[in-house]
Amino acid sequence: MKMISTLIVLICFSLNICMASDSKSEKKGTDEKQKKLDKDKIYFSDQFSDKKITNWKLEKWEEGKKVELEIKKERLWMKTQSRVHGCMLWCKKELPKDFLFEFDFTPVSEGKGFFLIFFCYKDKEGNDILEEKAWKDREYKTLFKKYVKGKYDGYHISFRRGVSATCNFRKNAGMTLLKQHKLDKVLPKDKTYHVSLYKKGGHMILKVDDTVFMDYTDDGTKNGKVREGGRLALRQVYNAEAFYDNIKITDLSKEKANPAVKIKD
Repeated sequence: MKMISTLIVLICFSLNICMASDSKSEKKGTDEKQKKLDKDKIYFSDQFSDKKITNWKLEKWEEGKKVELEIKKERLWMKTQSRVHGCMLWCKKELPKDFLFEFDFTPVSEGKGFFLIFFCYKDKEGNDILEEKAWKDREYKTLFKKYVKGKYDGYHISFRRGVSATCNFRKNAGMTLLKQHKLDKVLPKDKTYHVSLYKKGGHMILKVDDTVFMDYTDDGTKNGKVREGGRLALRQVYNAEAFYDNIKITDLSKEKANPAVKIKD
């Protein structure tokens, strides 16, 4: 009887080991499958490890050192000393309808510079703004007015706006202020932040690290329909200097929601 009891214990122990092993294998397989799915959703990425600026097109209207752009220590470095035009750094990859745009941002300059994201940009007929005709457009007096007063539709949002601790979200053309959000403080210099811009339909969320800078849903009742697709740019103006790295765009067009974006004030 004692031998039978011992045998039963050994059998149960063996079964538990097998089940644990199967569970680990199944979890590993699931994790690997999820990683592959996540990787498949990466629409665009740039870590600047090849030390070349191949995925971006710089738009500037001034010569000399008013605008400087280069790779430093495998990070994108951009500096503006321009009160009039600043610059637009356009991604050569067009945006999907819904997306998550992320990057690491390290401001170097003190308060006066402006840092913004322009996104979902097309001309009013839906054409690409990087085509030659739009690229050469100088109808308006400044580069900024070209994209907020001119023939081009999209959004722009600020995430470090001089000495003003505010985040402004506007819809163009027309500079319609959709929402202004007051922040606790301007982002201090020489620290790296993770910036993410989420767009799903008309719902848009801008976060810096775990802080929500903007949460707004465009229902299409202000200044025309919801903008989608088109081009994205990083913009700097005035005395602004920063590093950008680990830029990534995830395609959310087939997703019902993005669980990675959790709203926390």
